[in-house]
Amino acid sequence: MEHVVAKTAQATAPTSKRKLNTPMTDTPRNTPKKTASIKFGRQVKRLRKAAGLTQNEVAIRLSAASDQTWHQSMVAKIESATRPIKLDELMPLAIALGVSPQEFLQEPSPTQQAEREIREKEQGILKARADLTKAIAHVRECRSELQRQILLYTDRVETLTKLDIPGMEEQHELIQELNDRISSLRNLDQQD
Repeated sequence: MEHVVAKTAQATAPTSKRKLNTPMTDTPRNTPKKTASIKFGRQVKRLRKAAGLTQNEVAIRLSAASDQTWHQSMVAKIESATRPIKLDELMPLAIALGVSPQEFLQEPSPTQQAEREIREKEQGILKARADLTKAIAHVRECRSELQRQILLYTDRVETLTKLDIPGMEEQHELIQELNDRISSLRNLDQQD
């Protein structure tokens, strides 16, 4: 009987070992300290976006404003409240974001919130305009290449038609194919 009890105890024993100094509960609790870190992280993210900066740009500015080397992942961890901010890092962070340290503790007013949303939309419009400019430049490059191809095919057809080579009858299909291709390329070029 003792042998059966020992086997049962072994079978029901947990298979994974719990690390020392870890809480017994599986669900994380939002302590006041954790809640403050979350709010702070959200505020840092809001201020960063309002300044139109990426996490990497903030890290570069932080490195310049402090004694330590910062990386994008460190800024991301502060924003997600997985890395607490140290008191001596607060001022360099404020400098990097171009704000006063008090702004980390203040919620934006409705006017500030509206201004931020307007700035974000303006940045979106500027990005869309830049993307459109790139697309137009690409279309112009493609059109130029198309015109070059039309000239190339036209030259080839003219050369083939001028040649009087025995067995040229067999090449008529090639010449007709090139003429058809030139016509279709010209049609594409004329479409705007």
